[in-house]
Amino acid sequence: MTPPNLCHLVPGESFGDLAGPWGAGWRLLGGAVRLDPASGPARPALLALPGDVLGVEVATIGSCPYRLRALLPACLRPLRPADSPGEQTLRLQALVRQQWRRAEDMAGLRAGSVPDRVRQLLVMLRACGDDGQVLMPRLRDLADTVDSTPESVSRVIANLRRLHLLSHAQHERRHQAGDGLAGAELPPGMTRSRADALRIRV
Repeated sequence: MTPPNLCHLVPGESFGDLAGPWGAGWRLLGGAVRLDPASGPARPALLALPGDVLGVEVATIGSCPYRLRALLPACLRPLRPADSPGEQTLRLQALVRQQWRRAEDMAGLRAGSVPDRVRQLLVMLRACGDDGQVLMPRLRDLADTVDSTPESVSRVIANLRRLHLLSHAQHERRHQAGDGLAGAELPPGMTRSRADALRIRV
């Protein structure tokens, strides 16, 4: 039986109830979500991965500066209000550490070549799969996250498969990431549709 108050999001679904049923925010149990500015154009500012807390700002400043959009099927569990000021302080300290870590992650997804940014995102998303599996976001969401075009990202994914750094698993959106994906020095030409001469440099 599904525990009460869990929130499930499908890829691409937007979510703005950051306060949750008890006004204390949420914890991301599984999947991945992006944090888009609450006002202005929808553009990912940060990512959240399993274990991250979201919406804790509501209990302190009364609002959140972002909305959620699911990159992968996501499950959120509401947080209960802190029992004491000390517990609330610990939550805020954890949030600050989390936000800094995710800001570093996002900086890495916005610098360097498109293939390197795609590779870095796929390595991050391994935390959402099992035994090296990468759950693949929708192509346009993946492209938005690494600040590229769907066409370029699609070519990079195809060439990662040609290099045997990424392979299809049984499900359409599940891929198996090769052990060398994280450390591979990707060759030029990854964003071209034909890459007959691709070779991994060692």
